[in-house]
Amino acid sequence: MRKFKKFFENEAAGGIVLIICAALALIIANIPAANAIYSKFLHFHIDLIIGGYEVFNLSFEHFINDALMAIFFVTVAIEIKQEMLHGHLASFKQASFPFFGALGGMVVPILIYFALTFSKPELIHGAAIPMATDIAFAIGVLSLLGKLVPPAMKVFLLALAVIDDLGAIVVIAIFYTTELNFLFLFIAFVAIVVMFIMNRRNVRPLTPYIIMGIITWYCLLHSGVHATIAGVLTGFLIPNRDIRGRNLSMEVLHYFEPYVKWFIIPFFAFANSGVTLGAIGDALLPNLDLILGIFFGLFVGKPVGVFLFTYVCSKLGITQKPTSMTWSMTFLVGIICGIGFTMSIFIVNLSFPGVLPEERVHIDIARLSILCSSAIAAIVGLVLLQINLKRHQKKIK
Repeated sequence: MRKFKKFFENEAAGGIVLIICAALALIIANIPAANAIYSKFLHFHIDLIIGGYEVFNLSFEHFINDALMAIFFVTVAIEIKQEMLHGHLASFKQASFPFFGALGGMVVPILIYFALTFSKPELIHGAAIPMATDIAFAIGVLSLLGKLVPPAMKVFLLALAVIDDLGAIVVIAIFYTTELNFLFLFIAFVAIVVMFIMNRRNVRPLTPYIIMGIITWYCLLHSGVHATIAGVLTGFLIPNRDIRGRNLSMEVLHYFEPYVKWFIIPFFAFANSGVTLGAIGDALLPNLDLILGIFFGLFVGKPVGVFLFTYVCSKLGITQKPTSMTWSMTFLVGIICGIGFTMSIFIVNLSFPGVLPEERVHIDIARLSILCSSAIAAIVGLVLLQINLKRHQKKIK
């Protein structure tokens, strides 16, 4: 029991569970008999009918991606808000270095993806795929190096990944919106305003926020704006301050964090990593630009963007590198940021609807490219950082 407890308390444990779930999905998807069950599981429909009115009808895959992931985004929003109010992003001086690193880590991968896929208009919508960093996975990989890691490096990666996620959320909200249903959008807006008023009035019970959050989610699900944005808005609007001895944001975060880490994200990885390799074998060469766009975006674009933007801004006097970090460390942290995984796969689902067979192929190839690119970034980043940090320790002794 102690070993189990020690494993689950380890920061790297979440990343290990993700890898196991993704690998399991890949294996199952490539065993015909198991794949048939896996496919039925994903396409099993969850219906809710009240008084003859169909409230919603979602496949289990969509329920995971649209409903369970909304809870994940609630926790992401609370963590971002916590960092902005009380943490590493609370002042411009603290936030500027990771901010410019995150900006470069978003812009350069998108430009690389565009450069490699511009000849195929159907692929352009996936430009945001390599801009995302998986916080849990990246921090988990860094934690494997233990005491070798300077505290400033961990803070830098955490703050950079948080800003990166915020950028991904903004991109999802702006660029992955379909035709709008203004009635549902208006009701969602009213629910958001109600939550804002409750926040300003210091409403203490959590239940009204949950009710308004569910209403917002349901309305956005039918509005054309992606439903998970409801999780982001709810997370931001739950008060992050003491109200008569209670901090509602921290209560929600501490309650949902274990479920997100050990259930929702692994379930998402399992549901979205099942690529049938035989089915896409003939499509790999014709879609080489998509593969290269994602691979070079994550593995090359991330470290180049992080390093380039921080270095230039530092030389211009706009920001300042932490003294305990070297420029080579900054570049190598950028390689770790190339672990896209959860957020990148999530954006794939938004980029390609998957209605037509060729769109389904794009989804499978993009998912496989993310898995391979993230694995390479994790291994290469881990090995090079270990070598670099050991050399650095010898120099300062």
